[in-house]
Amino acid sequence: MGRSIAKAALAHGDKVTVVGRTFENTLSAMQNWHPTNSLGLLCDVRVRDTVETVIDTSLSHWGHID
Repeated sequence: MGRSIAKAALAHGDKVTVVGRTFENTLSAMQNWHPTNSLGLLCDVRVRDTVETVIDTSLSHWGHID
């Protein structure tokens, strides 16, 4: 479901942070997920630091989160 939402947002020209699960994806796969308007990151929601890193990196990259 998340991938479909991200693809729809990207198709409309939105900027998207796509987040993959650390135990299923690699960082390079997430970073190459979509060539433009996307930021690919990894996260394990069970580890608070990885969630904070995704939020902080997204804010730093995009300037805000909607």
